[in-house]
Amino acid sequence: IRAAHSIKGASGIVGFLSIQKLAEQLEIFLRIFGGARSVITQEALEILEKSTTLLEKISQLSILQIHTILR
Repeated sequence: IRAAHSIKGASGIVGFLSIQKLAEQLEIFLRIFGGARSVITQEALEILEKSTTLLEKISQLSILQIHTILR
């Protein structure tokens, strides 16, 4: 949750609103399913995997590449 929150804040500061929104949704998702009594479905795991993979790929791009993609 902390990492998603940090990504959300950093991307907002530099104006990457799409990345900020993705990180925000991931943070919410992790809070919902982070409870000890939560049952995570296969669909939820797939969403989590896709979200983290996307953020990982974004993190490997240069700032110029990100600006080009988000335009």
